[in-house]
Amino acid sequence: MKAQRIWVWLLGSYLLLVAIGLWVRPLMPVDETRYATVAWEMWSRGDFLLPHLNGQPYDHKPPLLFWLVAAGWWALGADSVWLRLLGPLLTVVNVVLLSRLAARLWPGLPPVRWLAPVVFLGTCYVALYSTGLMFDMLLLLFVQCAWLALWHAAAQPSTLRFAALGAFVGVVVLGEYMHVTARGGAAGSATVTSRASDPLAFRSVSNDLIAAATPFRRQGAAWRIAAQARRIPHNDREVRALAALWSLTEDCHVGVEVLARAGRHEEAMAAAERCGTDAGRWMGAQVATLAGHHGRGARMLAGFDAPPPGYRGQDVAAALTLLGAGDFAGASRWMRRIAHPDNRDNFSPEFGQAARCAAAGLSLRAGDTAGAGELRTETQGSQGWRCALYLADALQGPVRAATLDHAEQTLGAPWGAWANVATLLRIESGARDHTFRRFYWVGPDDLLTDPARALEGHVPGLERAVYDALAREPDAGLSPRMRLTRAWLATSLAAFESVAGTPTEARALHARATTDLAAATASGDASVLNHLPQRATFLAELGAAIELRAGEVERARAALATATFGDGRHVTLAPFLHGDTEGTPWTERYVDDDTIDDWSDLGPGDGAALVTTLTGRRGNPFVSASLAFGVRRLDRGREPLAAWLSWGDRAPCWRCVWRSAVVEAAHTAMTARALRRPDVLAEAERSLAAFRPALLRRDAAVAALLIESM
Repeated sequence: MKAQRIWVWLLGSYLLLVAIGLWVRPLMPVDETRYATVAWEMWSRGDFLLPHLNGQPYDHKPPLLFWLVAAGWWALGADSVWLRLLGPLLTVVNVVLLSRLAARLWPGLPPVRWLAPVVFLGTCYVALYSTGLMFDMLLLLFVQCAWLALWHAAAQPSTLRFAALGAFVGVVVLGEYMHVTARGGAAGSATVTSRASDPLAFRSVSNDLIAAATPFRRQGAAWRIAAQARRIPHNDREVRALAALWSLTEDCHVGVEVLARAGRHEEAMAAAERCGTDAGRWMGAQVATLAGHHGRGARMLAGFDAPPPGYRGQDVAAALTLLGAGDFAGASRWMRRIAHPDNRDNFSPEFGQAARCAAAGLSLRAGDTAGAGELRTETQGSQGWRCALYLADALQGPVRAATLDHAEQTLGAPWGAWANVATLLRIESGARDHTFRRFYWVGPDDLLTDPARALEGHVPGLERAVYDALAREPDAGLSPRMRLTRAWLATSLAAFESVAGTPTEARALHARATTDLAAATASGDASVLNHLPQRATFLAELGAAIELRAGEVERARAALATATFGDGRHVTLAPFLHGDTEGTPWTERYVDDDTIDDWSDLGPGDGAALVTTLTGRRGNPFVSASLAFGVRRLDRGREPLAAWLSWGDRAPCWRCVWRSAVVEAAHTAMTARALRRPDVLAEAERSLAAFRPALLRRDAAVAALLIESM
């Protein structure tokens, strides 16, 4: 009843104002009097095909408005009343159509249905033109009809709906945008022009319609409003329809974001290529990188010297995209832009030095030997080791070893991941007397619950190159410590292959690690045994974790059958193996807490509650792990969770590093497989298949790690 009262007051007030306006004002020159004259000559001459003005053919405007005037005179009699009423009647029809369009766009927000007409009638444009004998309200009427037809055609495609769309668009063209005007040239000659020559003409009208219907035109707002319209996310047709509507506007990049937030990466990239604007191409490049298609992203970045307005601070992401595509020179240009003193994103001397080193290292990789000289001048300060690793990575043999020795003498021993990289570079160059000061073994619990952390600091491309070099050497020629090193490399690569969705390769690497670890243990070398507390149990658990990630629960139990647990890790694996842990539903624990305190949190839960938790936020590794493994044990809410996985607001992490993107894709694939969503599964598997070779590239491995750390 409240909405009905608002409609009565709205239309009543408008009609009262119309009546007052028509009473106090005549037809206004120049346009209204001209159109009335053309309509009268059409009526009096009986020539309804070619309009005339003062006896001369009038081809400035199409005849549709004049036909409506003539039809009214035929039905009601030829007088000025119909001329005065036609504009207001068209406005009332536009109000009704706008309400219907708002109801289609936001079905879960009933107030929008009557608020949009209020905003519409309150604009100065409508106040000026709605009571006049003008083409504007007539044009807007058919534009709205075309929008409604487009919505229905996108939501439920059929020949009839597309035919209706074509008919309404054709009427729009007849109504305004294909008329021909004669303009006097410099010498007085006539020049014929067409407003249809402006490719943004129809887009601008569509944009005006959005502006009149709703004030929410900021980037991404369309998706956020639409996501609030229902508790259960949109279906696939509605997502595509919303993206199609945005694609008609000058803000077509929002349609790209709509598809990306629904996980439709292929469709989002195609929409970006059709969009044509700088913002659309930039967002398309981001989506391509998010999906692992670095070559496609690099092509979209062609022609950019800086991020477009609204995307400041995304230079590193652009450099990583080009790096993944093998364009080292292009990536170097973006890093030099960051390092420029005038760049506002160069917010500290340390960051500037890191960017300069990255630019020089990438330039050296691209074949510019001047980069080596730049790097040698940067081997001091807090980023000295970073610069030394860029330089050593591009060198070989004794020169590489000398570079690393000089860095260690002047800067001290490296630490953490950089220490691992330095050791791997030495071994790759042929050194067999260097090994790791400390082995950072991948924990089975991290592989299951936080694989981003499990892969942190590891360099799959460099590790694979070193492992392959050691694998080609006869076992008898390797010392016990080098056998231990090869086992460590095999476990690290097995974890990577497990996350990347290649369990067969992961099993082969795990088997090689087991063999090497047994040989190193049998050697009795004290320096080796110091690194081996309960390593056999560790490998059994790692094998079980690999099988669990592949969905092979029985194989995981078999892997643990002969293990002797001494450190309690079997408690970590129990919920995944048996599913008998009781406790609070894990979906209740992630609203305010980003850590897993108790594995009972992976107990039975409600999928609908998890949707509420995940909607509109970027999933952290813990949440995505619980999603991937806990989904098999939901006691309710599977359908809402499956719908969210296919069409929900996924909040992509536009600035995530490759490692995080791989983890998200892997968990999405596991969840889609459990929920039987083949479309989502195919998209995730495509991303994994694209990311795996990018992360295994030897020439980009060290640079990727160092740039990601920025």
